[in-house]
Amino acid sequence: MVVVEYDGGNEPELILVLESKNKSCVRFCWGFPGGGIDGEESQENAGQRELEEETGLSFNITEKDLVAELPVSDDDDRSRTAYVSVYYIFLRKRLQLRPGPDQLKAIWASFSFIDRIIDGQDEYPMFFNHQRILDFLKHQRIFRFQRS
Repeated sequence: MVVVEYDGGNEPELILVLESKNKSCVRFCWGFPGGGIDGEESQENAGQRELEEETGLSFNITEKDLVAELPVSDDDDRSRTAYVSVYYIFLRKRLQLRPGPDQLKAIWASFSFIDRIIDGQDEYPMFFNHQRILDFLKHQRIFRFQRS
């Protein structure tokens, strides 16, 4: 999973994609770009590939961008646990996003918009684990706007 923050001046923004990955979302859910590892691919290369496939952005993701490896339950079967590697990228420039073929949208979302999604005020919910990961990252003060 790759969490990308842009310093939007008045309010920072994160990239969210709208897609349907599992049974917990009847139609579509919001979430951070990410997905599985293909073959012998490294975690970093998987993050790069997923970010590019889902948003059109291409970055060289390295181990230094890793901010957390978290246990998460499977969205479809919450009795199963896996681990997700979370990479963080900070941008000073807002780049154009291009959703991939499996994504309905790729957007820059303000934290106030993300809060509305979490509060159920958007047509689409947030993926179960992505909300928990966002809460963890906020608690760890990962985001630049929290450091000032």
